Amino acid sequence: MTQDQLLAVLRQLLSFAGGFAVARGWLTNEQLTAIAGLIPPVVAIWWVWRRSSPSGQIAAVAAMSASWRPSIPMDRSYRSTATVRGGA
Repeated sequence: MTQDQLLAVLRQLLSFAGGFAVARGWLTNEQLTAIAGLIPPVVAIWWVWRRSSPSGQIAAVAAMSASWRPSIPMDRSYRSTATVRGGA
């Protein structure tokens, strides 16, 4: 399951839970609308804080370096042909 699919399922579950709470009388429609309007900015603030924290930056770099592969094969079997100039 991809992240987009997971988020879609989560949105549907939250919509169902909100509708259920309104139907049971636990929340009014206005309260549900206020809560639904509050969630995206709070999640956005949390996301920025998480990504800009030192541990978030380290995790991002680690994820990038884990997938990095050099484009030139690193063959260490060659021998240096340089000679040392000087006396002897």
